[in-house]
Amino acid sequence: GCNNFCSYCIVPHVQGREVSRPVRDVLADVRELAAGGVTEITLLGQNVDSYGRGLDGDSDLASLIARVARIPGLRRLFFITSHPRDLSPRLAETVSGCLDVVCPYFHVPPQSGSNRILRLMNRGYTRERYIEMTSMIRETVPGAVLAGDFIVGFPSETAADFDDTIDLLERVRLSSSFIFKYSPRPFTRASAMPDDVASADKIRRHRLLSDLQHAVSLQENRKLLGRTLEVLVQGPSSTDPDRLTGRTRGNRIVIMPSNTGRPGDYVRVAVADATPLALYAEGVSPAAGPAVTAP
Repeated sequence: GCNNFCSYCIVPHVQGREVSRPVRDVLADVRELAAGGVTEITLLGQNVDSYGRGLDGDSDLASLIARVARIPGLRRLFFITSHPRDLSPRLAETVSGCLDVVCPYFHVPPQSGSNRILRLMNRGYTRERYIEMTSMIRETVPGAVLAGDFIVGFPSETAADFDDTIDLLERVRLSSSFIFKYSPRPFTRASAMPDDVASADKIRRHRLLSDLQHAVSLQENRKLLGRTLEVLVQGPSSTDPDRLTGRTRGNRIVIMPSNTGRPGDYVRVAVADATPLALYAEGVSPAAGPAVTAP
């Protein structure tokens, strides 16, 4: 569940308030999965950074991550989704100290770059706070990869508000984003606001922001050309069944030759090409031993 009640979001109305599972239960689940051969785990929450509220003792996400990362057999640990208001320097420092297992991937949705729209969305932070937070992560966590979500066409969003969103993405350079056109959801506060942004404007803003994100993603992916990265093989590529697909520790998609490995294998591959959505690589060798820090 979620306690935030962002004005556009129906989750608190259908899933209720936040409930944190006891630490011992989470650890028991991970130990059981790791003992059965699972090597990658994701700690998932609507707002995972608020984990531990309502639990007894020192039970927050940072301490949970540190404990999970010590479980034998685990090679990769992700956590999603983070709320920009709640992502603390302590969490970033914990990730930095556990990079042999914890993946340096942060999904932190800005939703908008306009302070006026952020207030209407009830997000609880400003664009300035978001920019400071992303800078803090990059300064603290080597190889940090940041991704996010945006909503365009929120009620009363003006051209100037949208320009602020464009500017934010240009400044923080997210590796990828999910971009949505606003549509009202029942029971939410935003559903009582006039849906006054024309459909044509929503479509145009969605295209402009998507085009910018693709350009930024391509620039960031091209920085990895020639690099050797660790990839977890997932299976056949959905776009080319004669090749394999996998993910890096920064959650980037990699397309590889079919003889690179089998699903579940960790391999090292050399990045030969890049698009906004994926890296294309040649096989190098099995990735034996502990995972290494790589984007």
